[in-house]
Amino acid sequence: MALKIDKLYRNNALGLNGLSQHIKEDRYKVSQVLNEYLQKNFYGLLNHYRIREAKDLLLVQPSLSVKAIMYEVGFNSKTSFYSAFKKETGLSPNDYRNMEAYVS
Repeated sequence: MALKIDKLYRNNALGLNGLSQHIKEDRYKVSQVLNEYLQKNFYGLLNHYRIREAKDLLLVQPSLSVKAIMYEVGFNSKTSFYSAFKKETGLSPNDYRNMEAYVS
């Protein structure tokens, strides 16, 4: 809920400690739950939420640059953003935007 509703993933300085404090749980317990039940580490989960929102923004706000979207969703490195986006979608952000525009 903290990531989905509160959109904590937008904070580019968020770490496991920050999430744990926000939800008032022990950081080791949070890490264990992420690993065991979601099969993701903290940064994998964070990137999943960031990329999910980036995909939406790429389509619904075509006037926003990829760089602006990158910052909006919580990334502060173009390399990290492009790498995470490609890992999640198989495409670069620009290719994703162009493909979806072509399909629609």
